[in-house]
Amino acid sequence: MRNRVFSLMLLCVLLFAACASVEIALPDSKPSPSAASAADSTVDIISIPDSAAPATQTPAAESGFPIENGVLRAVVDADDFAEIAQIPNLNTLDVSGSTCYEAIIAYKNAHPDVTVLYSVPIGETEIPSDARAAVVKSVPNPADLRYLPMLSELTVTEPMTVSKITDLQSAASGIALSYSAAFAGLTVSSAQTALDLSKTAPALSEQIAEGLAVLPNITDIELNRAAGSSEWTLEDAGILQTVRPSLRVSLNVTAFDRTFSLTDEVVDFNEIRMDTQTRKNELLALLPYLRSVKRLDMEGCWIPNEEMAALRARFSSPKIVWRVKVGRYSCRTDAKMIRFSKYDKDLKLTNGSARALMYCNEVRYLDLGHNKIENPDFVAYMPDLEVCIIAVNQTIDISAFANCTHLEYAELFSGRITDVSPLAACKELKHLNLCANRISDITPLYRLTGLKRLWISQNRIPEDQIAEFRNLMPDCVVNTTAEDPTQEGWRFDPARESGYSERYELLRRQFSYDDLQLTSSSALPDLD
Repeated sequence: MRNRVFSLMLLCVLLFAACASVEIALPDSKPSPSAASAADSTVDIISIPDSAAPATQTPAAESGFPIENGVLRAVVDADDFAEIAQIPNLNTLDVSGSTCYEAIIAYKNAHPDVTVLYSVPIGETEIPSDARAAVVKSVPNPADLRYLPMLSELTVTEPMTVSKITDLQSAASGIALSYSAAFAGLTVSSAQTALDLSKTAPALSEQIAEGLAVLPNITDIELNRAAGSSEWTLEDAGILQTVRPSLRVSLNVTAFDRTFSLTDEVVDFNEIRMDTQTRKNELLALLPYLRSVKRLDMEGCWIPNEEMAALRARFSSPKIVWRVKVGRYSCRTDAKMIRFSKYDKDLKLTNGSARALMYCNEVRYLDLGHNKIENPDFVAYMPDLEVCIIAVNQTIDISAFANCTHLEYAELFSGRITDVSPLAACKELKHLNLCANRISDITPLYRLTGLKRLWISQNRIPEDQIAEFRNLMPDCVVNTTAEDPTQEGWRFDPARESGYSERYELLRRQFSYDDLQLTSSSALPDLD
């Protein structure tokens, strides 16, 4: 009996000791330091699997976002990106439906290795961030387009006011826009190129001008009814013209007893006397409206050349053309070819009589051979001059040729030229004939590396300069022996079927030598 009691007491002591060494974990409780120390010093802890305990998780799972094969799809806010940035092995982040665009773009820029997808609501349409083209009903907040950097085309189906279009254009830099503009009772597509306003009230011209400003594809406007009449005035049309220079506004008008359209190719005011100040003022008032007219013909209008040139300089459009008298000849100021080469002493031009050629600023081919011109300063006003013949004159000063940078062929023989330095500016020269002058220095011609032929006989040029020129330009044919400046191959070549050298044969076509036969009775040839 005593042994049983002792055994029972010993068992109780052991049970008490075991209970004192075991830590019982309760929710949100922490073991005391003493208990932990006691446990460490008394027993080895054996872990027993518990089906209720969570399994070991990866950092991606610990984020709380659903991730599958490196792809995270979720609607997030700006605060979530600190956690998303810690997720390893993330390949694609699709946050479509999220509106924290600044945070999305900041994350995208910071993680170029992650494909970031999102969407932006534009009106009632959700547009993916990688969309290149989109069609929407409206754009309530154009500023949101900045979150769609891939978007290059946007079509808006609902007509917009001019102010809304202006706001959209400002926000949609680099995006091709298609829309319809609503103004002055009209609805006009941005794709339209022509607009008929013949039945629209002119009182709405200012509103229409505002609408046209957002319709850059409109190039033509019709203000005339089918019968040619119109309620629109010249001043009304002018309001539309101010929108942009390229806008062609068709309106029939009558001025100086001539009826024409503001979009006619050519308006003819020839032989209308305009030498009074009243007529000149009427002309000045009309010219700003003729910006779509290509050419205004004003031959015989009794306005001095100087005043006509001032008008031409003031109004770039239309091109104003008149006829100038050159000695006993005359020609239009838009002439491309002028040939006043005469053996008849009564028709020879001098510095004074040839001066009016300065107003002919489109000349390409000029033949003034066999005259008495000393200083052809008028060629300075011919920037397009390609071929010039002022041979057998009394030419001394050729300074004006420095402005003829497109000159390709020049015959300046049989004059009194001493200084050839102005020709150094004519870099396109290929054929140059300076025979029978008073030249003693050709070093300025060393710069003309494109020369193919140089005729310089009957001058005073040192042999060493000629040798140096040949050395510098071995491909250029240099002639120092021709007794007649036109011979030894310059103009004539018996080996060719025509009998002319290749370049002179072309020159004859350029001047229509075989078609235009002038005689001394042709005092006023019509050179157009």
